[in-house]
Order: sequence, then structure tokens, then C-alpha cells
Amino acid sequence: MRATILLAIEDACGWSAVSRPADRDQNRQAALRWFKEGGDDFRYVCVLAGFDADQTRRAALSFIFEHQGKSRPAEYRRPGVGRTPKLADATPPESVAA
Repeated sequence: MRATILLAIEDACGWSAVSRPADRDQNRQAALRWFKEGGDDFRYVCVLAGFDADQTRRAALSFIFEHQGKSRPAEYRRPGVGRTPKLADATPPESVAA
């Protein structure tokens, strides 16, 4: 589930691997909406990933708005794949941490 969150961050930043610009923009908008709304599916993915949904949402949106529309910074690149942001600040909810 962590990969789902990281992929959504990449999509929201416009770093999607999708080749067609229209599809990339559609993915970007959908991913950004997913974080902004923070709905039940977002919260469920966060719980499964072991993250606090509110903290993850704040950290992800902060990262997205800082990097949106910019090229992927070198520290977030992996050879051949690209590197996704770290959610080190996101902590698991108490019910998962126990």
C-alpha cells in the first residue's frame, strides 16, 4: 500500500510514466484530488500502509505543492525508474502500531 501512496504522489507531481500528455494530466488531477479529499479509500490505503491518514495527507500535499510542475529532483531519482518521496514523517496510527 505504501507503493500506492508513492505512485499517487508521483502522479500528482506530474512525474507519471504515462507517455500521452493528456493521460498524464488526467492522472495528475485524479491523484491530487485523492490527496485533497482524503476520502475513505485514501484513509483505508493509509491504514493498510501503516500510516496516519491526516499526517500522510499533510506531508504529501506539502511535497506535491513544492514540487508540482517541476522536474523530478535528483535525490528522488532511481536508475531507470525515478525515486519517489519518502514519507518518513508519516507515522502509523495507534491501532496499527500496537
